[in-house]
Parts: sequence; C-alpha cells; structure tokens
Amino acid sequence: MNAVERGAAWLEPSTCVGSSQGIEADHPRIRAVAAELTGSAPSAVEKARVLFEYVRDRWKYSYRVRLRGPEDISARVMLDRDDGFCIQKAALLAALARAAGVPTALCFQTIRDRTLPRERIEEFFPEGLMVGHGLVAFHLGGRWVRQDPTHDRRTAERLGCDVVEFSPERDQLLPERSRSGHPLIEIVDDHGLYAQVCDWAIAHCLTWPWQTKFEDWCALIREVASGRPA
Repeated sequence: MNAVERGAAWLEPSTCVGSSQGIEADHPRIRAVAAELTGSAPSAVEKARVLFEYVRDRWKYSYRVRLRGPEDISARVMLDRDDGFCIQKAALLAALARAAGVPTALCFQTIRDRTLPRERIEEFFPEGLMVGHGLVAFHLGGRWVRQDPTHDRRTAERLGCDVVEFSPERDQLLPERSRSGHPLIEIVDDHGLYAQVCDWAIAHCLTWPWQTKFEDWCALIREVASGRPA
C-alpha cells in the first residue's frame, strides 16, 4: 500500500489560491467558467455556493473512470467530461473556487462504501478501505469548512439519501445512512488539508486493483447497480 502523508490541520489561506498540482485555477477555461458562474455573486460565500452546486450536479458521479495517468486526476481534464469520481470533482471545484477568489483546499479521507458488498470490494481495496476519498474545504468567515460534492442529485436519489447541501457554517460530508436507515458511507479517517492533489493520492488511484483490474471492477459495479447478486 502506498504511504499516506497526513495533511495539515490548518493551512494558511494564501497557500490555497492560484494553481497547484491538479488544480489549474489559472487555466483560461477554468477562469472563464468561474467568471461566468460567479460574476453576479455578491460575496465569497455565494461564489462558493454557486460553484459547489454546479460541480456537484453538472458532473455525474461515476465509479467507472479509466485513468491513463496522473494528468487524468486534474481540474482541466474534467471540463471535457460529463462524469468523474470524487478526487476529480474536488479538484475541479477547488480550481473554479480559487479562480473566483475563494481560497480552497483539498481534503482526503479513508472511507468504507457500505453500498458495495464487503467480500467483493476487498478484491479491489485492501480491507475494503478506500484511502484517498477527495473533497474540498473552503476558507470562509475565517475558518475552513469541508464540503463534499461527490454525489450529484441523481446519485443521491438512487442511493435513497439526501444530497449534500452547501453550508458556510459547518462541514457537509457524505451521509452515513440512507433515509430508510441503510448504511452508506463510513468515514474511517480524515487525513487533513492539502494545497494540491497530493502524490500519494494519485499513486493510490493509479495502482490499486480498481484500475489494474478495471474490467472486473466495472462488472461488479454493473451487478450492484442492476440489483443482481454481486
């Protein structure tokens, strides 16, 4: 397993502006989209809200994303896609928010996805742990607030849970349970704040069996989605 380099409990906002690895805030297309979406927003909070909702719902969450290399885990690549997984969506949101003047960090967590069968997911993630789940933290009102844009509204509806709504006052994370009480996401660890898409997260994405056994992984996801025994 690739070593996890723990991030910071606090980052200076000045370190989370402009471009960094995977977060191309200065890319012309990123800047143009950010300007178009937030041009009339009266505050940093409203800019963050508009961009969070845009990335959350404009890009469908997908488990089935084939990665060709580190370049696919970046904000600019997402502009030419209609779907993406957690880190891709987080990198895009961070880039757009920075381009709009909102200091934005990435966060990484270790999670268990309880929607997938434990005995099968361990074929693709050691001990069933997804290390490197990605989300963002906006610096608003003098503090960092974590916000998770992973699940679009259609995905949340399919899972039977409430969609994650933006809040400038508290962390908004993936739901632990569906509305009917079924387990969904268990957050096992929070690895802190990062100013870029970190090397260890990229390494996890590229080398774990969900990529090296990509067709088998996709078959499992299709089985789960269709309701057949996995």
